[in-house]
Amino acid sequence: TDADKGFNCPLQWWKLNHEEYPNIWMLAKRILSVPATSAPSERVFSVASLIATKKRGSLKPDNVNMLVFLKENFDLIEW
Repeated sequence: TDADKGFNCPLQWWKLNHEEYPNIWMLAKRILSVPATSAPSERVFSVASLIATKKRGSLKPDNVNMLVFLKENFDLIEW
């Protein structure tokens, strides 16, 4: 059944399929993992404060979110 194959649990599905989608797996692993401390969220706020400065006050919230996301996941990008 689908439940036996891990389709009801994202972690189980990725455990079975991570080799087929290695690039997306790296991102999924970061998103699906539970942080043990508040440090990651504090780092995101710190990065956001560096991006959303007074000089960039006209940036739309969606653009700030995108820039923060890109900054936090830059190391996953293969150039």
